[in-house]
Amino acid sequence: MKTLMFARLFFVMCSIAALSSCDHDKPEPLDRTPPEAPTDLNVVEVGDTYATLSWEGATLEYELYVGGMPRVADSKSYTITGLTPGTQYEWKVRARMDGYESEWAVGDPFTTDGGDSPHDRVIISNVEDLPTQAASIKALVWYYVNEAGKELEVSSANIVNGTATLELPETIGDQYLVPFRDIVPSGIELSDTDTKFASVYFMVFDSSGRVMGDVYFETEMVYTDLLYVDRACTITGTHIYESAGYSETYDLNMVAGFNWTQNSDTENSLTVENGTPSDGSWVYYPLPF
Repeated sequence: MKTLMFARLFFVMCSIAALSSCDHDKPEPLDRTPPEAPTDLNVVEVGDTYATLSWEGATLEYELYVGGMPRVADSKSYTITGLTPGTQYEWKVRARMDGYESEWAVGDPFTTDGGDSPHDRVIISNVEDLPTQAASIKALVWYYVNEAGKELEVSSANIVNGTATLELPETIGDQYLVPFRDIVPSGIELSDTDTKFASVYFMVFDSSGRVMGDVYFETEMVYTDLLYVDRACTITGTHIYESAGYSETYDLNMVAGFNWTQNSDTENSLTVENGTPSDGSWVYYPLPF
């Protein structure tokens, strides 16, 4: 009997020891608390179409909303481009780490410069498939002298960290412009038949000045061009391409200076955007075309 009781007591003591050993070997629980919200939010610099924002934080990834546009940053500052001149923007930022997010930290609203002449700066970034030899991007217009085509350089900028910022001139000389009335198709009306224009395009150059290709803006089948007109005007109406079986509708309210025009293949319409496009990407096309 005593032997049986001793055996039971020995078994209980061993079980307690085993449980104590398991508790001792159990790993400490992981810290799954969300990161702290960013602090010290600042608007470092503001231009016509961009703003540089900064904050303090202890993580390596942040999520921003600027005027409803989401962005992700891997540092404690971010330059957002493609903003509309003369416009107020609200912004907020939060930290992200290991699948957890902090509370939103809200920065003071800021207002972009400009507004009267919204097209004097072009910021080209995120160009798809841009070669490593690419050194600069130039804005050019094509014009004719003595029945020969020539190019006029209106702006040039080096490519730094994949971005080129081109400052456009206030005006383009009359000798480089083409009368709109000379090319307007049937069914299209001009509010001022003396309006002249120039089409601006962007070319990529290497460090030796050799042309490598061109870039243009594209978003969801919408192709965007930059036009310069010498006066404010409207271009309206519909032109029917009978041989091709489709029509193209114009609804352009042009300001004097530079205007972004969007040509939608899906809607067959041409409209004006009052600012640098921001909801798509710059696409690079190498030579030969």
